[in-house]
Amino acid sequence: MSALLLLLHAPVSLGATLTITMGGAHPACSRQGLAGKLLRAAGALNYADERCISTVLADEEDGWVGADARDCGRRGLDCFLDAPAPPAYDVKGCRGRRKPQRHGGDPTVWTGSDDAAWSACPQANPRDAFGADARTNDVWPPGLPLGKQAELVARLFRLRRVVADAAAGERRRLADAEREADPLFALAQGAATRWIACHVRRGDKTASAGSGSAAEGDVEVFERRYVPALLRAAAKHRTRRVFLATDGAALAAHAAGGQRADGLHISVSASATRGHWNSRAITVNRTLATQEALVDVELLACGRTAFFVGSRTSAFSKVAMLLLRHRDPDVGVEWPRWPTDNPGGFLEYFNETG
Repeated sequence: MSALLLLLHAPVSLGATLTITMGGAHPACSRQGLAGKLLRAAGALNYADERCISTVLADEEDGWVGADARDCGRRGLDCFLDAPAPPAYDVKGCRGRRKPQRHGGDPTVWTGSDDAAWSACPQANPRDAFGADARTNDVWPPGLPLGKQAELVARLFRLRRVVADAAAGERRRLADAEREADPLFALAQGAATRWIACHVRRGDKTASAGSGSAAEGDVEVFERRYVPALLRAAAKHRTRRVFLATDGAALAAHAAGGQRADGLHISVSASATRGHWNSRAITVNRTLATQEALVDVELLACGRTAFFVGSRTSAFSKVAMLLLRHRDPDVGVEWPRWPTDNPGGFLEYFNETG
């Protein structure tokens, strides 16, 4: 993978600017997942839209590191993503709109006429600076339409060229592997036939299959809970192809293990850092780990996806689903469930997709 040595080109600010950072000094900030931070950053776009405020991604100074300093000195999300796209409405039309009022008259809280900073790590925000939810996992108000959620994620998820090239290269590699593994099907359907995209969250979100049952590992959860959904979708869309994204190394090795009796042909992205995005081990290249995670999101939501099967308790699945829904509003989605899974927080809005 190429080192990310790119300069940030910040957009021209119209009035106040909300600077979005991923981290903060609070100890919890470094332990939070990438996808949850992406959703919170998308929530900041929604907050800024309502107040006619420009947004920009910030450098990371402490608490969270998305890239190794030798690859990208800014270390933050802007090493991988271009500046967030403006909202669909005319930004210039915001100039005459009423500025937001101070919260409770607190002189330390900005009014909309001054610049401000917002962190996707809720513990790093002042408690009341951006409303009651600034220090919670909630990223947007309950009931925000799914289409608006999808638009916000798509405006944020604008891959820089080096990451987009990595995703395109991975798509070509997977297509070549499909032709080699199943040449007759590739000849009949085309090497880039549509696939069923699947994301399986590793470990703690898929630990138990039901009340009183023994804990299941990732492989067992996949076979018992996800494969039936994959088979239904594959039959409906007349494809054997499945693209699986997972941070579970054991599941990735199992899924890529060759022919299956059920006829599914499962492809898994190449990864040198699988399962180590939150690791602080010096042997893990953070730049590569973040880039590979973003490539997986892009592959899950790319034009080959005919149907999506995701982990309803996973922020990673929700990012991929929303990006996919923005690109293809009619795409089908299924979330395998079992009695003891626990969505919690903003992930409860998965119920909107059925």
